[in-house]
Amino acid sequence: AANPAYLKTSAASSTTNSELLYVRCVGNNFEDETALRFNNNATMGFDSEWDAVKLFSDNPQNISLSTRITNQDYSINSIPSGYSTLQIPLRTKVGVSGTYTLTFSGISNFSGFTCISLEDTYTGISTDLKAQNVYTVQLSDTSDKPQYVIHFTKVATATAIPTLCGTGASGKIILEGAAGSSYTLSNLQGSIL
Repeated sequence: AANPAYLKTSAASSTTNSELLYVRCVGNNFEDETALRFNNNATMGFDSEWDAVKLFSDNPQNISLSTRITNQDYSINSIPSGYSTLQIPLRTKVGVSGTYTLTFSGISNFSGFTCISLEDTYTGISTDLKAQNVYTVQLSDTSDKPQYVIHFTKVATATAIPTLCGTGASGKIILEGAAGSSYTLSNLQGSIL
């Protein structure tokens, strides 16, 4: 039977929103994964209820994948969700130089108003992860600093206020974005509202 002293409570394991990104690295017959989630209760530092510090393998051939904030590597990194722009370093350590594949999943958990891109700081290439969530790279066994940065940019926020029963058309949608931005609202059939 499970030891209840080692189980987290449901309050600690739940999040207040669904923005959760998984990154997986595969190559040389090894794989590793890291997770990045946005949570209103988290901070940019270590949160014992929300984060997990990266534990590196004793096998020098293994892949180690982590996000990194203030010189701390995380396998699970929870950060506050009230951002407009955010850059998270992604560290890939490999035991053998070669071809590796980074796969990003959970991108659909983010609003259409959030842009997510991967910047390769060595090549200068930036990839829109909503358009291409698989990225094949050459990694060197000598690289120790984060080679990648995941960029999150909220171009707008939308707030829906539902109609109250019996009050007619009292509901509304509030869009907030950068100055000079324009938006067109349409229904599912494409008709402009």
